Amino acid sequence: DEYKFLDEICAGTIVSAFLHLKYDFHNLKVLFKEQVTGMLPSEEILLSQLGTVDVEEIRQSVARHRRGYLPVLLEETMDEIRSGIERLGNDPQAVDIVADRLFIEARLKLALMEKSRFLINFARSALDLANLKILLRGIVLGKERPFYEEAFASGGKLTKQMLIELSSESPERVSARLLTTRYGRMLAPLLELADKRVRLTTLDRQSDEYLMEQCAQMNRVAVGPERIVRYIIRRENEVVLLRIILMGKLHGLTPVAIEERIAAICGSASY
Repeated sequence: DEYKFLDEICAGTIVSAFLHLKYDFHNLKVLFKEQVTGMLPSEEILLSQLGTVDVEEIRQSVARHRRGYLPVLLEETMDEIRSGIERLGNDPQAVDIVADRLFIEARLKLALMEKSRFLINFARSALDLANLKILLRGIVLGKERPFYEEAFASGGKLTKQMLIELSSESPERVSARLLTTRYGRMLAPLLELADKRVRLTTLDRQSDEYLMEQCAQMNRVAVGPERIVRYIIRRENEVVLLRIILMGKLHGLTPVAIEERIAAICGSASY
């Protein structure tokens, strides 16, 4: 319903594309995974109707290697995913690695086209945080340089080359090197003092909170696309919170445990 309202007021704009983009990319990922695994999405439950392109059009383009039926961005993304599968292997993880990188790069490009300082900052922060998660998880899992070259997105404040160089360092060294950056405060508590293990769940919570702070700053604009983006993101976040509550109750979590997760998602923004 919110996206129907969005399309009534700004269909065809960069802002609309910025918000719809993740659903088109999500559908591409699902359908490519279907192709590489041979498994169908259960009753289409994994596919979203919130993209700008009809799901069946994407399905046919992916399955038949059709061209000329999708926006140029999505067709280029399909080509990149196919190339990534050839390089990395016929594996769902290859789809995730390439598609996730292309998505956050494409969203930053849209923000730059809109020329909104707040949207650019939000998109660039999301890109940097995605790269940081890749870096720290990769170090924990012992990933090699080729993995990072495929997975790291370009265009952030933390350059791809710098992150690749950091991939050979320990988590403690990474945290120390980046302590003076805008992400320093979320990196500082990532290490358990007792055993020096990277607390990746802490990074997830810290990054969610940081992005919601960036989103809240868009409220400083009296009139403009930023208010639309902020509204939709906050509404989407409310759905996430409801899902956390319902799933927590379903799995028998205590109210305290559910509240802790909700607080991590909400961060400092008021809801």
